[in-house]
Amino acid sequence: MPRSALLLMLLALTATICGQSKGPDPGLVLTANREETGSFVAAHGKRAILMGYGGSGLEAWAYPFQLFRNYRIQFLLNGGTAAIDGAAILRRIEYHPEEIVRIYVGPDFEIHEHLFVPRDRPGVVITYEVTGRRAVEIKVGLLPVLNLMWPGAIGGQDLKWVPALHGYEISESTTGMRAIIASPQEIVHTDVVNSTRRQDLTQSMVLRPADGRGQLFAVLENSREPEGEELNFLESSFDSLAAEAVAHMEALLGSGIQLQTPDPAVNRAFAWSKIALDQAWVCNESIGCGEVAGYGPSRPERRPQYAWFFAGDGLVATEALLAEGEAASARDELAFIFRYQNPVNGMIWHEISQSANYVDWRDKYPYMYVHVDITFQFLATLADYYKATGDIGFVRAHWSGIEQAWGYCRSLVDPATALPRIPAGKEGGDEQDRMREDAGLSAAWVAASDGYRSLALAMGKSSEAQAAAHAHAAAERALAGRYWDRQKQFWIAGFAEDGHAMTDERSHPGLLGYGYISPAEEDAALQRLASAHFETDWGARGMSDSSPNYNPDAYAAGSVFAVNTADTAEAFWRDHRSAVAWEVWRSLLPGLELDSPGHLPEVLAGDVFHPQVESVPEQTWSSAGLVHSLVHGILGLNVNAPEHRLKLAPQLDPRWVDVSVRNVQVGGARVDAAIEQKPGEIDADLSVQGTPVNLHFAPQIPLGATRIRAILNGRPLAVRAKQYEQDEDAATEMELPPGEFLCRIIYTGGVRVLVSASHPELGAVSYGLKLTSLRLVGNRLTLDADVATPADASVRVETPWRIQTVQGGRIARQQGLWSTLTFADSSTTGEYEHRTMTVEFKRR
Repeated sequence: MPRSALLLMLLALTATICGQSKGPDPGLVLTANREETGSFVAAHGKRAILMGYGGSGLEAWAYPFQLFRNYRIQFLLNGGTAAIDGAAILRRIEYHPEEIVRIYVGPDFEIHEHLFVPRDRPGVVITYEVTGRRAVEIKVGLLPVLNLMWPGAIGGQDLKWVPALHGYEISESTTGMRAIIASPQEIVHTDVVNSTRRQDLTQSMVLRPADGRGQLFAVLENSREPEGEELNFLESSFDSLAAEAVAHMEALLGSGIQLQTPDPAVNRAFAWSKIALDQAWVCNESIGCGEVAGYGPSRPERRPQYAWFFAGDGLVATEALLAEGEAASARDELAFIFRYQNPVNGMIWHEISQSANYVDWRDKYPYMYVHVDITFQFLATLADYYKATGDIGFVRAHWSGIEQAWGYCRSLVDPATALPRIPAGKEGGDEQDRMREDAGLSAAWVAASDGYRSLALAMGKSSEAQAAAHAHAAAERALAGRYWDRQKQFWIAGFAEDGHAMTDERSHPGLLGYGYISPAEEDAALQRLASAHFETDWGARGMSDSSPNYNPDAYAAGSVFAVNTADTAEAFWRDHRSAVAWEVWRSLLPGLELDSPGHLPEVLAGDVFHPQVESVPEQTWSSAGLVHSLVHGILGLNVNAPEHRLKLAPQLDPRWVDVSVRNVQVGGARVDAAIEQKPGEIDADLSVQGTPVNLHFAPQIPLGATRIRAILNGRPLAVRAKQYEQDEDAATEMELPPGEFLCRIIYTGGVRVLVSASHPELGAVSYGLKLTSLRLVGNRLTLDADVATPADASVRVETPWRIQTVQGGRIARQQGLWSTLTFADSSTTGEYEHRTMTVEFKRR
């Protein structure tokens, strides 16, 4: 088929699902071409999933049971003598929000394989649409399983062929469940034979498409129900279920905060991360509904990483749901976490397998109540939920559990240090290195004590709030003294079980940007974190490459986690280092195209751009981190619903002309903002509906800008300009009743710095410039960076000022207000070297 015809077919398919004509934005359809068809695929539902890699076959689950695995297809041509292996002619994969489409192109035929899972049914559907001049039959091979997710297991499965259903039925009497794998278009199948010699239990059937279409269904049924009832429902209701899935995605993408930037890659990243959080919402009949940690192919013993429940991951997801304006989903996740709080001591659980109802998960497995850090995070997230929503009813309904969680956290605090210790047999946030004291846990205690203080105040419990405030202040004072290494000017990780200090350089972005250390110490730590020792073209290492225990291929000793990269970018934004923050944040985007397009993997190697060997292709907290850092970092958006306050402090890409953010809920108000950047001015068109809002609008303006003034609807507005070392903002306060408003920030001069994004190829080492700091003193701008190659030794500067001299570099190009400056004496070895460049301006 000509390339142009394939392109037209792609465009036509972008808004379809098995013949349906409507769907989410066609621009969200992502494609893996022939050389990438080994990418991971997953079609998601709340109660089932169909997933796998092209080379290893698909597996299907209806929670908590695996229905089948090793699903592969062949094509039989009318008049042909040999089967054509599907993997050999797979040419393209399309990732739609509501389904996956795999496209096979053979001699005189083309087949579209639609992988689809209904929103709320325990089954999966695979549809084949055949076009071409030759009749084609599809031979399906798979291994029926009907067994529980790890660590559960059952035996005694009975497999048989049911002619009336045109399918295999596998049942097991102790659970009372059965799985049916069937096709109305089946014409022949392998017999189920109890043979001494046959050891391969793979079954197969041949589908003969009717009117160019064939379908295979796999469902989970309860033996108390009539045989085939769920199967018949899926077969007869397929079109309406497909339409429901499309409608759900349309509604999802139309709910919450609506973001539009000039960068399609950023818009897609936000939309797909929102989709990924929705796809992670799973319902298990015996456990409940909550966010699972991610999706990847099953490891041994039926462990589909990580399609079970983790409270810590759920809290990260909750923060992202709040950021994107999905308060109801955040509330549901918190309620699910509350459901399994330890009733004895108030501790929050770590993980729950989907087969937990079939085993003694709590008492015979060491996973449920092992991580002490999660209870601390839980209190902080609850406080964030209340601040974002003002939902005092939820706080009141769960106050007893909140008090229990607070009591558990306090029980771990050592009076001698005012900071928590990890009890024997328990863990902090690091599963690889057992600690007695953990810097990250101590920072979580600072946040938890402040969170409980705000919740207690909301409940009118002043004495409890005062006690929490004292604990918070004591922890803040103690944190740096316990964990800050004054000699190395960096944080230590903590203290091992034997008491020795763990001095490897860990990134610890959660310890930065909060004022725990002096400004000079903060500057030293952030410059170190911005260096090539931590930063790569695909994200931030969790441990610097100069640490003694650095191992780029280990899970947590120098590898690159997307969630850590997002947190690192936020730390730089918190400290008003926007140019560095943007460079770090953009390094997240290559991961969206790496393994499962639209989804971020769990962890990448620290030295070469590829997934770390244990990495899960769709990791929930990775997508959550992207959302959270975009909303709170780039947009600077923070809601305080109880006080009817909204903070909007955007730190935008200097190339962006306009950005809009709509449907921001602030208690009973809805706020829309359209921000326009142009030389010497930032305008914000504001709309308020519902109740009045106090708006703190503090956009970033060029560093060194002067003569700053603000105008609201044609009248002067008080503005406070504050220059930090690496950027500057102009802050205003507005009491806005319902209505339309135009706020203009006007300034003169200034400079903005931009580091171009790197686009690493799979298997490449990091080579992009790493900006470590910038300072403007008078008319002199000083730039410090780690540089690896002359080809990637440039930064871009936007300013109306004239450049007089450049030392340590040169002007490579000038166009309008933009200049490209290249560092001199760049490395020719590919190894990073530190460079400094100074630029003298003449102000106009």
